[in-house]
Amino acid sequence: MKYFNSSLLLNIPFIEHAFFSHRGGVSSGIYESLNCGYGSQDNTQNVIANRTIVADFMGVPYKRLITCHQTHSDICVCVDDTVLNSSTPIIADALITQLENVAISVLTADCGSILLADTHNPIVAVIHSGWKGAHQNIISKVIQKMQKLGSHIDNIVGCLGPTISRESYEVDTRFYNDFYALTNGNTDFFSPGKDAEHWQFDLPQFIAHQAHTLGIRFENINLCTYKNDDLFFSRRRNFHSNISDYGRLISSIKIRSH
Repeated sequence: MKYFNSSLLLNIPFIEHAFFSHRGGVSSGIYESLNCGYGSQDNTQNVIANRTIVADFMGVPYKRLITCHQTHSDICVCVDDTVLNSSTPIIADALITQLENVAISVLTADCGSILLADTHNPIVAVIHSGWKGAHQNIISKVIQKMQKLGSHIDNIVGCLGPTISRESYEVDTRFYNDFYALTNGNTDFFSPGKDAEHWQFDLPQFIAHQAHTLGIRFENINLCTYKNDDLFFSRRRNFHSNISDYGRLISSIKIRSH
């Protein structure tokens, strides 16, 4: 198994976290090998086995590895005992918890996975932020919820996991105009594309800019999902190779028990 850690999050003694690569699972073919996405066309038993591997690594029972049905929204759900014990699927793109030994997680395959934690209080969050989530500034909404639970902005730290890089993320002029409409400064995150009327968009730097603007300490793993096929799934890479489906990476964070 191959995974990555944040230096900021490693300094917090009461949490555990990991940005997992696609290595170390049981799936094969285009899903090789740690595919954790039920939304893929991989064999369901393989996905269950892979999630079990992740749960064991995170030190939680399988049922306490919590993901959500992601819809590229700005919805954040607090995982409390009621949510944890419910059979209703969680429809959201971010999760927060104060519960111990619950590994809240998101799935990605080019989009950004963000892990957040309070350095003083047991409050953690995980975010799935593609361009739609970033456009809606989902990270700001999650941090507001953390503050309502008792976090102070000075105590919140975070990290962006492996994400598609500017060099591999070409977008059209309509996309460019949507971001330009937010603020003229967003042009800093674009450069001319390889084709006319296209641009290269720097999603990781845009997310990091949002985090720093909010006043939190934040870092970027700085690894591109598209370029590193030996480590990460990439929806766009598969699309460019005329492969219709793709595996999903998982990123997780939990509060240790006292």
